[in-house]
Amino acid sequence: MQCPNCKTVISEEASFCGECGTPVNKQEAFDSNAKSNEFVEQSKAISKAYISYLPNAIKHPYASSKHMTDNKGDMINSIITLLLFSFLIPFFSYVVAHSFYRGLTPSFWDMTLRPFILITISIAVITAVMFGVIKLMKLNYSFIRVMTTFGTLMVLPTLSVAVSIVLFIIGLQEFSMVVLGFALILFTLSFIATIISLADASDTKPAIDGYYGVILTIIGVLIAGQILGEALSEIMLFNYL
Repeated sequence: MQCPNCKTVISEEASFCGECGTPVNKQEAFDSNAKSNEFVEQSKAISKAYISYLPNAIKHPYASSKHMTDNKGDMINSIITLLLFSFLIPFFSYVVAHSFYRGLTPSFWDMTLRPFILITISIAVITAVMFGVIKLMKLNYSFIRVMTTFGTLMVLPTLSVAVSIVLFIIGLQEFSMVVLGFALILFTLSFIATIISLADASDTKPAIDGYYGVILTIIGVLIAGQILGEALSEIMLFNYL
């Protein structure tokens, strides 16, 4: 354990720090270690659950999306996928810029973390648009259920972006761009498939035909994308002025 004052490593049996003489509260140290161990165990459990969740989401994305729920496990898995996608897209741009303009690239914050935040917000807005359309269709789903369905369908686009980054790093730049384009097409198909999946899995007949639900979703996403795109352009322009 560590001394609470000078952070010197001391033995578990010590009553005070041999370096600065500060008395050691063993209970505090025990509680701190217990909390740390609990966090590590929770992280391991979440990682294990996510890894177990991936194979079905990759092999049978549509079928898996129909069986999603709004429970905590499905929610965490979907959030991880959506956050990974939000991070990997700008990280790809950073890798490309770093490769071609060594020493002249913007900071990791400007090129990756700031866009990551904006893309995360965009995905939250897209999910909200889909939830609104689902409500117009009078289907009894929660916001979390819409998100878990969307998150499952986003596993393939996320995996594709990750593959495109690896391909670029190993020197297959042209093929990498093709895979990235494929990932963006899959992204578009994912929010369309979300509406179809939820309508298909519902026990009640939608008040609006699924075809029109998809059209409304596309219109809503385009409007939200235009607004968020302008905001992103202003922020990026401000960074380079």
